[in-house]
Amino acid sequence: MSNLHLLKRLRTARYLKPSQLFYYILRRGLPARAVKYNGPVTTRAEAKLVEPIPVNGIYVSDTEFEFLNVTRDIGADQTDWQSGDMSRLWQYNLHYFDFLRESERSLENKKALINDWINANPQGAQPGWEPFTVSLRIVNWMFFFLTSMEREDIPPAWIESLFEQALWLASNDEKHILANHYFENIKALMFAGVYFQGKTAAKWLKKSQQLLREQLHEQFLEDGGHYEKSPQYHCLMLENCLDLYNLVANNRAVCDLKLQTILKSQIEYSLHWLSDIQYHNGEIPLFNDTVNNVAPAYLELSQYASRLFLYEPEASIVSGGKVIDLYASGYYGIEAGLDKFLIDCGDISPDYQPGHTHCDFLSYELVFDDQMIVVDSGVFEYTEGAMRNYVRSTQAHNTVSVDGDQQSEIWAEFRVARRACKLFAEITQNNQGAYFKGGYEGFYAVSGKAKHMRDVAMQLNEAGNAISRITIRDDIQFKGKHQVESFIHLHPSLVCKDDGAGNIALIQFGERVANVILDKEISYKISTSYYCPEFGRRLENSVIIMQHAGIDGVDMGYMIEKV
Repeated sequence: MSNLHLLKRLRTARYLKPSQLFYYILRRGLPARAVKYNGPVTTRAEAKLVEPIPVNGIYVSDTEFEFLNVTRDIGADQTDWQSGDMSRLWQYNLHYFDFLRESERSLENKKALINDWINANPQGAQPGWEPFTVSLRIVNWMFFFLTSMEREDIPPAWIESLFEQALWLASNDEKHILANHYFENIKALMFAGVYFQGKTAAKWLKKSQQLLREQLHEQFLEDGGHYEKSPQYHCLMLENCLDLYNLVANNRAVCDLKLQTILKSQIEYSLHWLSDIQYHNGEIPLFNDTVNNVAPAYLELSQYASRLFLYEPEASIVSGGKVIDLYASGYYGIEAGLDKFLIDCGDISPDYQPGHTHCDFLSYELVFDDQMIVVDSGVFEYTEGAMRNYVRSTQAHNTVSVDGDQQSEIWAEFRVARRACKLFAEITQNNQGAYFKGGYEGFYAVSGKAKHMRDVAMQLNEAGNAISRITIRDDIQFKGKHQVESFIHLHPSLVCKDDGAGNIALIQFGERVANVILDKEISYKISTSYYCPEFGRRLENSVIIMQHAGIDGVDMGYMIEKV
């Protein structure tokens, strides 16, 4: 290992919790703890759940599975549960058993897949016995057992396997990773604690309820957002809270009833957060490891909440200008009719697990008439390599780079060493719309670091029911002479028509929808980039790159005007 790589590891490790570092050494240095239980396994006769959110649109056939936009036949006579030619994340998806919630898949096929998994995956087999994978599978099996099967029809081998998985998870949880992984571990053990009877199950239930209270307080912010600040993971964690409410509300005799109230309150706050940030078509901004069609959308989540406690969804269209100020999460913007502008200025969070962080300080997305105009680059895959590095980079976002440097020192698939730091952010409403200003310090490869401050004027039309223009001013401060680049990533449906003088028309489906007007004194070019709205889906798109050199600082800007 080189000295530079060692320093990078040390700069990353300094943010870990002491307990996290201890468990990291324990989990990575020693083999997983094997478990064995010889006593009888009994279930709680009165355990109950109602249907969760269904999984739609991924059924191909009884033997073909589509995950991450990749389809593979895993066989019928001898199921290939390892699928070694697939990515690790694809393999995990196969072992999650989300497909038990597919309405198109037959009951007989679901039963056969459970039987085959038990026979082909002894304790510790990879990748099916990863703690995160075990956690999701426990919950999916329980929902299937309690909503799709008669109690007397569940084979004893299924019950014993489920208990073994929970017992194994209790000894091999993810205290070294924490964040959403640890939350999934707690959720699974709470489900198992309700489903099974006996001292072991009672211990799981008592401990998981205590830990759940702690993690709800730690992982959700004051504005209702999840602390990893990824819209996708916010939706997934919100679904977790709804599933847990389902569990508690339907098993009140054995659960802590105060948790029902806490969960309901958190669900309502988190649904409001999601209502603020979602687009009219139900998609979400692609900030910080977010793609579409992985997590359930607001409509599905709010309908689930309505089934559980009569939640009333919020209006989907805002007629007048609505200012968005999710201060704790660092998301700000404005919405009017079918137009929306969202900008990210939130600190890297949590310090001890920034795995889904991108270099996207002061990056934004823009929608006109329910059509994406300026886009985040999204995520192609979680495998280390060129595309993973690119989508996390500063250059993949609608912000600025200094000398080609990164805002934060990102490395590997999920690591961050030296980190950009938020300086300030605020949004105010005015007669014309709203005004945002924010700033951060980063770019550690630049001598003396650099500061980037961005002002955004969001102007509405006279009726106040649409955005007329967005004006962006950037002030970048540093020591010495440096080159600054500013990026505008456009949706693949847009074609640029450049007049050569800094006026660029954006053509969508044959019609001009917007003009980009750049400062006269800056040079620019129109290049190509990648837009990854879903895992495994990579589309080529246009990116406007503005370039400006300066001594001790640069001031530059542009305007996007709706036609």
